[in-house]
Amino acid sequence: MGKIIDRFKNNIRCNFIIPGGNNDGHICDKLAMCNHEYENFVTNNYDIEKILSIYTPRYDEGYVRETFPVFRDHMSKYNEIYFAQWNVSKHNSFLKSVKCPYSIIGLPRTGFTVMMDNILKRNSVFLVNFSLPHTEHEEFGFVEDRSMSTQASSREVEIERSTVRKFEESGGHWSRYRHHTKNEVKIIKWLHERGIIDASLCLIADIPELSYDLGGMKFSNYMKQRIES
Repeated sequence: MGKIIDRFKNNIRCNFIIPGGNNDGHICDKLAMCNHEYENFVTNNYDIEKILSIYTPRYDEGYVRETFPVFRDHMSKYNEIYFAQWNVSKHNSFLKSVKCPYSIIGLPRTGFTVMMDNILKRNSVFLVNFSLPHTEHEEFGFVEDRSMSTQASSREVEIERSTVRKFEESGGHWSRYRHHTKNEVKIIKWLHERGIIDASLCLIADIPELSYDLGGMKFSNYMKQRIES
């Protein structure tokens, strides 16, 4: 999979990820980050102990200790690292314009936001590492838990409150301040089926031999040709 990904030169990775890992490729072009990871990893440049105090048990401590130094080293290799700012109103306007039966109903995840931004820029969008065929319903609430956490500093709480304000300003509503993974997957599948994006690489099974886990979706002829060439 890594060799296939590296054929696409304009790559945008998302959040706490290390190039060269499982199914990730090696190119370091752009790194898009959510607001709290950008604030903690880039703006404040926190050390590993501070990162652990913020994110455990949400992130596995062993994984963070193993990958954090490598992640830090790779940050200097990217051409650009940026905060992927969502715009719910703008993105929903586009979905409505193409008669998509679904709309964004929660706080978009970083990868989804990057996808929508590049669609609006009229870039060709190829997704990889989104779990699509059999995704179960997932919702994650952040602000309620973080604001009451005894480990959260006043600055960290303010970051979360600022996120809520930005979310509401972009057309979202406080009551929907959580990720709705299943709804995002519905939108991605609909866009893929109509050729607006190509999510074929998400349908390759994560095993050594090349096989597909289609789950009712179609693998594009274009991507088949890229893989077989």
